[in-house]
Amino acid sequence: MLLELKRDIRRFLLPFFLISLMAGAGFYVYVQKSAQQYTAAAVIEYKTTDGTAPDGTEIDTDEITSGEVISKACEELGDTMAADLVRQGIRIEPIVDEKEEALYEAKLEHGEDYKIINTKYKVTFSSGVKEGKDFPRRVLNAVLGAYFNYYGTYHSSVNLASNSIDDISYRGYDYLDTMDTINESLDGTLELLTKRISQNSTYRSAGTGYSFQDLYDEFSYLRNIESPRISAEIIEKKTTKNSDVLVTAYAKKNSDIEITNEVEKERIEKIEKIIDTYVSMMKESGNAKVDMDEKTLQEVFDTHGIDTWNSKADKTTEYDALLTNYVKAKAGYSVNEIDYAYNQYICDQFKGAPASNAREQKKTEQRIEHLMARVNTLYKILGETNEEYNEYLGAQNLCMLTNVSAAQKINTKQYTAMIAGAVFLMEILITAVMIRIRRITTEEANREQP
Repeated sequence: MLLELKRDIRRFLLPFFLISLMAGAGFYVYVQKSAQQYTAAAVIEYKTTDGTAPDGTEIDTDEITSGEVISKACEELGDTMAADLVRQGIRIEPIVDEKEEALYEAKLEHGEDYKIINTKYKVTFSSGVKEGKDFPRRVLNAVLGAYFNYYGTYHSSVNLASNSIDDISYRGYDYLDTMDTINESLDGTLELLTKRISQNSTYRSAGTGYSFQDLYDEFSYLRNIESPRISAEIIEKKTTKNSDVLVTAYAKKNSDIEITNEVEKERIEKIEKIIDTYVSMMKESGNAKVDMDEKTLQEVFDTHGIDTWNSKADKTTEYDALLTNYVKAKAGYSVNEIDYAYNQYICDQFKGAPASNAREQKKTEQRIEHLMARVNTLYKILGETNEEYNEYLGAQNLCMLTNVSAAQKINTKQYTAMIAGAVFLMEILITAVMIRIRRITTEEANREQP
């Protein structure tokens, strides 16, 4: 009977095979055109031992899908794809270290609190078949690149000053006031560049070819050579748009300085009284030790109404802070006096000065515009160099353990073979059952006949 069944089924093998191939082909086409998804994946690692970023904040992987990061990535891709769709396609999963997990379970068994610190994460991005196989890889590369920049900017470094004087020509300033504003901006930039150089004096941008020292030298030349030349010529020739307005503006600056210095003077005098009181009490007590005397400090603070804690360290810290404030106040007061003298000199020079001729004004405007063109160019280079440096800093504190790779979510060939095989087996099984049922029916019918 079994041999007969095999013989009967063998007659249907070819059509069964063709039908299973058609089923597999249909499944393959459906998946490739509609159901298939491509997923790009990468593993990133934060270089930390306590779960915090270099700036002390707790690591937050949600920043990877923040608006700023996603917008930057979309801008780099140049695609019209909505930021929300990019955000929805990203998944972030922690990779728990086996040792950390074992330690956590051991602590938990003994009733101790323990927090698993994850430093490795798997980041994936999935998209439909319509966007193409390479699309998720491009998107994830752009997102991670933007995030590395974001991480370096907000957690590893301090942004340098942006160009706040690019529109100074449209502010209606007089020539000398314009130069003073330019100098203030350049001074601030030089100060920030000095800090950047102290952080890393060897870094050089691959994109701009500049180091921070190069940029410092360029800004310093404009601040200490070019700008003073223009200012000196303006003062020498008394070039102005309106001398009365200029004098009034500088007189107003001195009025503000007088108010500020009056406050600073009272502050300085108060701190001096505290210092003098402490010195006098130390002399009276006969204590010649260098160390702070706790009892004397307490009496000084009580005398001048300064709130302190009970510990000696707190009192000495308070006294050190007073001395620091004293030095800052004296320095600020001295700087204000220098500015006051300069402003007064400008008032004396330009008071009653005749109106400048159009030719001289035009020449001065051209020199300032030429200076501003150079300043704006440097600020652009500085911005590009600093942005690249932030990416570098991000890479120092955050790295990618694997390159971004893309793969199919559905293994089409494997599932196609499985579908075709399943259809083929079902056809044989159904045929075998039907043949068996037919034979049983035939045998029963034959028995009933007389």
